[in-house]
Amino acid sequence: MAQHDMNIANQGFPATRADINNALQAIATNNSGTSAPSTTFANQWFYNETSNKLFIRNEANNAFIEVATLDQTANEWQITTGQISASDSDGLVFKTDDGNTRITLSDGGDVTFAAGTDIITASAGSDNIRIGEGAGDSIASGGDNNVAIGKDAGTNITTGTNNVTIGISAGDAITNGNTNIAIGSNALGTNQQGDRNVAVGTGALQNANPSGDVDSYNVAIGYHAGVNIQTGIQNVIVGGAAGDAITTGNQNTLVGHNCGGATTGTFNAFYGRSSGSAVTSGTKNSIIGSYNGNQNNLDIRTSDNNIVLSDGDGNPRGHYRSDYGGWAWQSSVEIAARHSSAGFATVANGGIVQITSGEVGAAHVCVYDTGSGDGGIFFASYRSGTVLNNSAGAFSFNTTQGLSGYNVYKSGFSHAMFFENRTGISRGLTIAIYAARAR
Repeated sequence: MAQHDMNIANQGFPATRADINNALQAIATNNSGTSAPSTTFANQWFYNETSNKLFIRNEANNAFIEVATLDQTANEWQITTGQISASDSDGLVFKTDDGNTRITLSDGGDVTFAAGTDIITASAGSDNIRIGEGAGDSIASGGDNNVAIGKDAGTNITTGTNNVTIGISAGDAITNGNTNIAIGSNALGTNQQGDRNVAVGTGALQNANPSGDVDSYNVAIGYHAGVNIQTGIQNVIVGGAAGDAITTGNQNTLVGHNCGGATTGTFNAFYGRSSGSAVTSGTKNSIIGSYNGNQNNLDIRTSDNNIVLSDGDGNPRGHYRSDYGGWAWQSSVEIAARHSSAGFATVANGGIVQITSGEVGAAHVCVYDTGSGDGGIFFASYRSGTVLNNSAGAFSFNTTQGLSGYNVYKSGFSHAMFFENRTGISRGLTIAIYAARAR
């Protein structure tokens, strides 16, 4: 401890010499003491021996500025101020003891890391990158090669490896799950142990959480894509809100906005905007186009093993139904485009259905009653009415409206053909049309 008022008193030589030595000692020891000097000067140094803090007096000589804390045990210097400022236009430059610049902070706020400089964040595991409040802060020994960027991203990873979590709370429930990718706020936000998931988009696979260490292989890309999948595995979902009703369904492939939006089944493949969006429990169905699963009186919402080809408006143009064992192809004029699978239609007694329109020039129409087994074949062209080629069954097949039985009729010089049920009860019918298109 050495402090002095820096005022040499008018006194005898021995006392003067001692006074000068005390002043020099105070200067040499930075005015060290357990409290600040009683006499102060602008720009005066002071070292507090109790707190081990070094101060310098300000220019106004009315306060001390804390400069640093000196660790007297480890012989280290610690910056204790809350702010570091550059005094010129060169910004801040951080160099290592070999004189090489490693990090530069420009006045414009750009941070540049020198070539060969790596960002390594400390964790109990190895080779992890953690950036953000709470990001990856539970990683334990064995939790290696993880990337956590964003507030609470991967915050519960312990021994999980090779996970990439980017975004607020992305993958924040993963504990020992491996090889998952979660990009976006709350993406893969419930999964703890599931492996090999890819979730890209806010809320994608947010509720996925298989029981135990499972190779899930789910892929969901888009806002809330597959958001409600819980234990389902091997689903591929691409598009905003696509597959957002799946919980336990497996191996669905859904591509397009809102594609399969009500689907809970398995093994479905839907491609197109809102494709299959009305299908619920149906399984093993394939749809190409915007057909939603219940349009133009073709309803496959709860049925299985259908293949539907549709246009951009959702009109089914081709339909394969496995229990019928064949395809029904149609343009917009064909009955299969407006009724249920494979041209199957339920027509009430007295009901009339238009089965062709302006696209048909000439056509064969086959009518089969799936209940009674009755059947008939008709022919018609634009210039003529209908002609009955052949028929068999308990009820008659006619070419005029209003007669008892099954009536297929049209007017001459018209493209429109109609079917009428006059059998007395509702009938389930398969109607197939083979037509030459009018040009």
